[in-house]
Amino acid sequence: MVATRRSSAGAKAPPKEQTQNARPPPAVTQPGFWRSFATRAKAALAMMVCFLCILWAGHFYVWLLILFLQVLSFRELLNVRYQ
Repeated sequence: MVATRRSSAGAKAPPKEQTQNARPPPAVTQPGFWRSFATRAKAALAMMVCFLCILWAGHFYVWLLILFLQVLSFRELLNVRYQ
């Protein structure tokens, strides 16, 4: 036996032209999109370069990076707990 879903009698789908007009415009056409995209891309590139430099520098600097990240994570946990 196959189960079928039935729509309720009161719920009707909106007309096709209303659903097309209800969608927001694409993000690319919104003002400031490319400026914020460029800012995020530059920040991402800088973080990747810094990470690769730390890896290239050696074990001690990787150890410092891990220590730094752990301290920041613990600090964030304390801020969440006491706020």
